[in-house]
Amino acid sequence: PRWSSSRRLAPHRAKLGLSAAAYGKLVDMSGATIYLWEQGKSRPNAEQLQRLAAVRLLSRRAALERAGS
Repeated sequence: PRWSSSRRLAPHRAKLGLSAAAYGKLVDMSGATIYLWEQGKSRPNAEQLQRLAAVRLLSRRAALERAGS
């Protein structure tokens, strides 16, 4: 999955029902970093893209459990 587009991150996060901070926990980043990616003000590097791709494979329930929500 391609995550270079900031347009894909926010809808996926909303689908999972996670805040930027909770989503950040899943990829070992801050909520502020997630927000900057969503706004297109910053872009994830290759390692971060791999983490994002792994989160995309999680079910909503698994994502919520891992994020501690």
